[in-house]
Amino acid sequence: MATTTLISLQQSLSEDIGDYESFDASADGDAAGFTVVASALLNLTGGVDTDAFENFYIEINDTDATAADGEVRRIDTYVADLDNPTLRMQSVFSEQIDSGITVILHRFNPVDKKNVIRQAILELYPDLYLPIRDETLIVDNLISNSGFETFSSGFTGWTEVGSPTVTQETTIVMHGDGSAKIVAASSAVGQLTQAPDINIDELTTDEAESKRWVYATAANTARIRLDFGNSVFSNSAYHSGRDQWELLEIDAAVPAAATQVKQICEAAASGTGYFDHGWLAVGRIYEYTLPSSIITGPHRVLQQADEDDVDGPYYEIPDGGRPTTGRLLRVQGYGALSRPTTNTGTTEVGEPQVRLIVAYAEMLLWRLMASPARSSSQDRQGYVEAGRDAAAKVAVLKAQQGMKTPRMGAQRHRSSWHLETNSDGKILVFSRPRVGTSVSS
Repeated sequence: MATTTLISLQQSLSEDIGDYESFDASADGDAAGFTVVASALLNLTGGVDTDAFENFYIEINDTDATAADGEVRRIDTYVADLDNPTLRMQSVFSEQIDSGITVILHRFNPVDKKNVIRQAILELYPDLYLPIRDETLIVDNLISNSGFETFSSGFTGWTEVGSPTVTQETTIVMHGDGSAKIVAASSAVGQLTQAPDINIDELTTDEAESKRWVYATAANTARIRLDFGNSVFSNSAYHSGRDQWELLEIDAAVPAAATQVKQICEAAASGTGYFDHGWLAVGRIYEYTLPSSIITGPHRVLQQADEDDVDGPYYEIPDGGRPTTGRLLRVQGYGALSRPTTNTGTTEVGEPQVRLIVAYAEMLLWRLMASPARSSSQDRQGYVEAGRDAAAKVAVLKAQQGMKTPRMGAQRHRSSWHLETNSDGKILVFSRPRVGTSVSS
């Protein structure tokens, strides 16, 4: 997917409105960070006049200026010295601006430029949108963060037992972007555990099913377990140690004395195991909270065809049917493009959509400048007219073939699911089978 940085969008906007000058400092500024020295200023229009750049803006655009990179300051005075033309800021940068540092000169505040670019990305939805293909929902799964994708000093939703060393692995991965690596201490097994909130009184006649992809390079090192409380466990076989991913499984009746159904990912003492995509099911689940990234839709809900192939084909769910326990759901819908907050931050567009964002941002910038809070009455009409010209440009660009993000095709089979909303957001609801009706398992 093509991406474009915020600083690139800003440059395109600046060039469109005739407000782009970038150059390097030619000598060190003062130690306090008040000044920028650049011989290139002499070659700009009015560069030999002391009032040439009064109230313009300087933006630092150089990673070598570690503390000041991305900072914006307004120019106070200009000394048109032929040897060392110097700009003095109204307030200091966070560090001295040394020779060779790249800066950008703006007539219009670059903060305004960035704000209207972000607003343009927002307002152009759904003409420009981010196609979402989410594969985080697992049919009947009770475990959160079941693919170990969310990690910050530990895996969200999981508890470490036995003082193991637990990290997120990004190379040995079965599905998604990460897996859990458990290195057990020499004196105890190392575990990641999670006990979902279940009404045990209603489940003592149900089956507990659990499967998870596990990787190890030594036999009898890694496995999964279910802990029902009162020292009652069900265990999978150990990983064979054949240096490959294996799908381990448990299928056990929930005992009458159960106080919990806890899933355990376990590495033997002194052993190392990797754990990825997996699930725990106890009974049927018919309602699923959709990811908040899906703003419009979903347009399609597909089911993983083969549990042994997590990256394989996905198929539509038949009319009147229900998805199969443990299978991944692929949910497709419209999401919002990212609105970057830093110069190097990106949004998910390339050409020709960049031209539409820039034209829309230009329209918003002129409207902003035409407000009574920003301009005098004698300047306002010029900004209004510039805004109208930019709006006409936006209309022309929108009409061009291939400019808008192509629309998704709608799914034909809809009787098996529908959407509802509650305080958590959008809910994907699968139809419950009628008594006596046979559905897919």
